[in-house]
Amino acid sequence: MFSNPADPLNCFLDIQAGAGGTLTANFLGASAVASGGTGDLFNQGTGGVGGVATGGRAWVQAAGGGSIAVVDLSLNANGFGGESQSGNGGAGTGGVRVIASADGAGSSLTVTGTTDLEALGIGGLTDAGTGGLGTGGQADIFADNGATVTLGALVSIDATGRGGGYFSDSATGGNGCRRRSSSSRPA
Repeated sequence: MFSNPADPLNCFLDIQAGAGGTLTANFLGASAVASGGTGDLFNQGTGGVGGVATGGRAWVQAAGGGSIAVVDLSLNANGFGGESQSGNGGAGTGGVRVIASADGAGSSLTVTGTTDLEALGIGGLTDAGTGGLGTGGQADIFADNGATVTLGALVSIDATGRGGGYFSDSATGGNGCRRRSSSSRPA
């Protein structure tokens, strides 16, 4: 169960149906969100840097003949960098989030309504320095070894990296970058 590269992250949620088990729900939501601390408060001029934050892992998996059937599924593993008024904004990195139906014939994941996955990385804001780096996370949907994933009408996957903003003309916005988002099995 704990062989994913995201396992060392601070927070993770694994929701599983295995060995012939069944999980059903109208709405299934899970969040493994992290937020960096504030670098300095009330413009004290300390130059403190906003804290770094990395989202965790939220994983839904049917395996070993198990089945999961939900109307709406919402998972997020977002990282929000901390703010700073006189220093730089902190870096925010999206986590790893996977919807999976893997490891064996007869395993199935069915979402009849909305599927929403977010692995956002949002850099922290600044008033005088540089906005924090925002690095998008990883969002995957996959089926392996004879398993089935069936998704409803609306599927939204977002692994955006957005640099931190700024409040004054003397500051600079942060960079945003994308790590990876795919519709195949993660490496």
